[in-house]
Amino acid sequence: MSRSLAVAVTILVLCASASAFAPASLGLHSSRLSSQICRRDAVAAVLSSPLLVALPRASLASGGATAGGAYLLSAKQRYNERVIKGSKLLRSVTGKDDEFRKQFMKSEDWEDFKAAGYLLGNAFRRNSQQQPDSLPAVKKWKAFQAALEKLAKGKGAIDWSEPRFLLDQYLEEVGLPIAREL
Repeated sequence: MSRSLAVAVTILVLCASASAFAPASLGLHSSRLSSQICRRDAVAAVLSSPLLVALPRASLASGGATAGGAYLLSAKQRYNERVIKGSKLLRSVTGKDDEFRKQFMKSEDWEDFKAAGYLLGNAFRRNSQQQPDSLPAVKKWKAFQAALEKLAKGKGAIDWSEPRFLLDQYLEEVGLPIAREL
């Protein structure tokens, strides 16, 4: 028997028994039952039902944004894929200086990678009082982002060693494989 059916049967049984034993002055007898009983009485009757105690209950709420890390885990899972995708795209333009400067840094891919990297770092907060910029993962992301944006503004050949190193540090901090392993 499904839970909703069990609840409906419980309501009907309790309403019928309440009307059978209620004093006539309450007017709960016969066909007037459905129009006389209010929602509050029905809910109270259902919640106090011994049948409901015996039914298994599934927990549907996480208890808040940071309770037990339930929300944070899903945020980490959401942003992991976007950061991995951005890391792979960046590796595909590494060594192609003009393509990097003209296309990647001005693309939606970079904007998505930039947002996902910051949000993934921010997902490691333990409470809402902690400032995102004080998190090690966010600090490492911002250092990587600054190094990459500096390269995009420069001219001539690009030295990829610093951004690669900073990206690998960030990826290790957030628990992802380093860029060359992706």
